[in-house]
Amino acid sequence: MGGQDGSARVVSERTASAVATTPTETAPTAHRFSRGRKVPKERIDELWRRVKSTFLQKAPDLLKLVSSAAPIPYQITINQGFQIRHRLTCKHPIVCAATHPRLTRHQEEGHTSSLSESVDDLNAESGGADECEDKKRVESVDFLKSASVAAHTFVAVDRARCVRVWDMNASSTKLRHSKTLDEEISRIVLISKYSVYATATHRTTVEFITPKFEHITTLKTEHHVEFLKYFSPLNQLITVGPSTLTVWALKRTVTRGVTSIECSAKHSVNVMAENEEWISAVHLDHRTFRLFVAVNCRIIIFEMHTLRECRRVPRISRKKATAITYYEPFGFTVVGFSDGLVKIVNTSNTVLHFSHSQTKKITCLLVHPHGPFFLSASLDSTIKVFDMHVFKEVYTFHLRERPIDMHLIDDRWLMVQTEESVTILSLSNLLSSFSTITTKSLQMQRVSCTKKSDRILSLSAEGAIRLLSPNNGKVIATCLPFLEADKVLQIACSSLIERLFVLLDSKEIWVVSTEVNPCHVLDIWNMKYNEEKFITLCACEGRYGLKNKDFVLLLGGTTSGELVFFNYFGRMSERRQLHGSAIRNMVYRSDCNILVTTGDDNCIKLSSIDPEKKELLILIRTIDTDFTPRRISILDTCFCATNDDGIVSTYNFLNLANDWRKSQSHSSSDDHTESILSICPVEKLDLFVSASTDQTIKVWDTYNTLVREIKFFQPIRSIVTANKRGDLLVSLANRIDKIPAISYLPPGYLKSLNSMGQFSPNEEAQLPFDEDADVLKNYLALKFQFLHSHQGRFQFYREPYGPHLFPTLNFAVTPRSEFSFVKCDHDNQEKTLDEVAYLELMTQLGGLMQRRLKIIESAKRRLQMEKSEQAQKVRLMLRLMLMS
Repeated sequence: MGGQDGSARVVSERTASAVATTPTETAPTAHRFSRGRKVPKERIDELWRRVKSTFLQKAPDLLKLVSSAAPIPYQITINQGFQIRHRLTCKHPIVCAATHPRLTRHQEEGHTSSLSESVDDLNAESGGADECEDKKRVESVDFLKSASVAAHTFVAVDRARCVRVWDMNASSTKLRHSKTLDEEISRIVLISKYSVYATATHRTTVEFITPKFEHITTLKTEHHVEFLKYFSPLNQLITVGPSTLTVWALKRTVTRGVTSIECSAKHSVNVMAENEEWISAVHLDHRTFRLFVAVNCRIIIFEMHTLRECRRVPRISRKKATAITYYEPFGFTVVGFSDGLVKIVNTSNTVLHFSHSQTKKITCLLVHPHGPFFLSASLDSTIKVFDMHVFKEVYTFHLRERPIDMHLIDDRWLMVQTEESVTILSLSNLLSSFSTITTKSLQMQRVSCTKKSDRILSLSAEGAIRLLSPNNGKVIATCLPFLEADKVLQIACSSLIERLFVLLDSKEIWVVSTEVNPCHVLDIWNMKYNEEKFITLCACEGRYGLKNKDFVLLLGGTTSGELVFFNYFGRMSERRQLHGSAIRNMVYRSDCNILVTTGDDNCIKLSSIDPEKKELLILIRTIDTDFTPRRISILDTCFCATNDDGIVSTYNFLNLANDWRKSQSHSSSDDHTESILSICPVEKLDLFVSASTDQTIKVWDTYNTLVREIKFFQPIRSIVTANKRGDLLVSLANRIDKIPAISYLPPGYLKSLNSMGQFSPNEEAQLPFDEDADVLKNYLALKFQFLHSHQGRFQFYREPYGPHLFPTLNFAVTPRSEFSFVKCDHDNQEKTLDEVAYLELMTQLGGLMQRRLKIIESAKRRLQMEKSEQAQKVRLMLRLMLMS
């Protein structure tokens, strides 16, 4: 109690002093207070505000603390590819269907002109309306915002003339309206400007009806309507008959409260040829203002402003064209035929590719909203996705029913119409196109560069090694294909000296320079006479000493568990028995000069590399495991190891030199069901990403907890992180796709990622391709230059081990000027070298180079011919227009 009184006394004294020292009050003020004079309320509030600001601190908002600390719930498993979300059925076969953003109540009653204009009208209204109108306005704005996200309406008409209307949001669907019509209809489309439907009947009429399916106006046409399209940019309705195209201008009028739609014909074209061919497919492209019409097996393209013919594609098949779409960025016209054939035609009417993977009639073609892909629906109950970069099929989705039509709802949803139902598919597209190669990528790794931006190293099945930019996927440099790609065991890359060390199964190590494009072969080390067989390589880059000198060491792991240091000539200068059996993996951390190795002896060993000590390699710690580590990945204070059974284990350290502890095991259901192909770290977020042959990618934290699972529809070849923020590169089939971090990371990690700020990567220019490069001459000249510049380099180092041996192992000692690529005289070099090894191999590589040059030249000639043909067609069209 005494303590409380004392504190109260101190507070009262401070209060009194604070009051007494106010600049506007003096001592007589207290006497006036005591006489009972009234003090203004504003003055009292000001004094109490000062007291509170002096002695009282603002209490923390406990609700905010709890909400920020509580984890955000999310779904762990996400699927890549089409997923059925909703299936809407009718009692009778469906004739036609349509989808559009959900209309508001006042739009259904015809009070607004369009969905977009209603938003503008609501935003433009002033605040002078009464409270009831304000409340309605707020409700309408909120509803429109939700409609733009996930609220859509689906309309289906069956053969019994029954029309059904469903409303769909992000989680459910609801049947809102059902009505039996007086007349059968074959087509239905929404006139978005007036919020009414236009329907084509079996007679030569077009009926305009309200969203409640009440009749408004009837439009009489001269032909039976086969296709009905609405062109919203010009507010035009297009009716397509067997051989006639008619464009109608629309106008809404209201007379005595009665709404009507006036239609006036603007243009009409008859496309019938002499052999009486009929219109079989129509595609309206809103971006290019083009109308694509298929007349049997010919394609005619019209311009929408005047409906004049601007291009014609001649007969490209004997079968009837049944579907068309257009991809503007490439200028490709994709045509599907009645026999399941799909052809891609460029602007010069050249067929670039054709596919016959579908066996029955193509009913619909759509451009995929993500990347250069298009969707093809066929009566064989399949929907296929094709890549227009390489003209290959990348995905197939099987339906139980035969698709008749498709409509893109938005970037995430697809509506598929069959005779039995309307199916809503989620595109669930996490991938974006990154790089396209001719064959599958077998290995990928990210090469960290200190002076340049990072690079992605990719080994394809054809044997080519490519250095890609992690930002845009462009090829920086290319190494010519090895004669047998299956013999490539591992590739070690050093960005500091611009070298690749390629380990082959034939006991050879090829030294390749990455300073030029194509990459030059500097040397070939033959290990056939050594008893050991090397199965792994590692290039260690780091700095040592007070002056932070650079060093690059090349290490090799053998089947006997030995760790070998190589010198410039490919000789084994130092050995160390590190494991009891074969060394499978080696990973080096340059920031702390720690080497982590795994072997078949069920051990993980941590070693330190210090060039200033007597022993170059010092074993720090050995971790015994109950499995054979096959893959390993390292973060600052944690590393992750996997085995053949797909089990993932993590080990934590205070630092890599201190004691360690194994993280608690997770549920066995979280592990992969098959062997793991690759594992890579996400440095900024302390995560590991693993890919397996079970077609899944899983994300783990440092506590060995599964935080995300991504299921794919096809096998994964390899995976690597494009940057430290977590963007993933996935090798699928014959391409490399990118998964942005925002597409798969959980919400909590996304918050951490956003708090790091914007990421501005450094762009690296592509090295120009040298078309005159001679593989054999470069090999001979560079090898001679290398041997001549290193004569006597090792004559001063006689001790087999110790610090004196380090300069012979350091690949970064030699100045860069010694490796400038000078074209030397081939004859002199051939005379100087006593024998030229691998002459036959170099000759074969030279042949590959010549074949590649021939392909490039033929492609250039073909491109020039296409440009000239296109220019002639443009000039001819201009002449015809001037004559008309």
